[in-house]
Amino acid sequence: MVRVIPIGHGLVYQFHGLCHKISPQLCMDVHAITAHCTTYNNLLMPLSFWTIAIFLWLCVPVFPAYCISLYFRCRIMRKLRGNLCLSSGTIKAQRNLVKALTIQAILPLCMMGQATIYLWRQFQLPYANYAPYFEEWVFLSLAMVSLVSPCITIYYVLPYRKRVTSIFNAFYYQRGKFRIGGGDILTATADASYRISTHRTRSYF
Repeated sequence: MVRVIPIGHGLVYQFHGLCHKISPQLCMDVHAITAHCTTYNNLLMPLSFWTIAIFLWLCVPVFPAYCISLYFRCRIMRKLRGNLCLSSGTIKAQRNLVKALTIQAILPLCMMGQATIYLWRQFQLPYANYAPYFEEWVFLSLAMVSLVSPCITIYYVLPYRKRVTSIFNAFYYQRGKFRIGGGDILTATADASYRISTHRTRSYF
């Protein structure tokens, strides 16, 4: 994790994790090599026509694709609300599937937050200096998509959700069983100790 702090026309990088425990210079060298390779790769793109075509093919349809997905979602939901010869379980499953696909299609928009946060901090907009860990959200927003997308899949896909739920239930069941068993053993040990001590006390008198 890298914390980016804009100061004037410069940037200050604060590195977290195992890297700074080895050497701050190592962190800076690795980050410089990564930034150089990324910039060099972007500079080589205009040298190839097919690279430009592929780049445009990947980037230009993004926003129309989001609009089309929302449009077809509205149409599908309108069809499901109509008079269809489907069972209630099938209609519910189709609605959940459409909802999951819509959320996963819009989820990459979270990556726009990194540019927004950087511009907010760079141009000193209101509360830019008072938000805690404001600079770390630049790289943290990139990881949100990889974190949230599997959770959405597990929640909306019923076999996955049942499997994960059964794993957690089995874990808590074993944990509770261990606690109950341990409590019974401790209780039995305490009762036995009490009986022995009572018997010895009575024998003395």
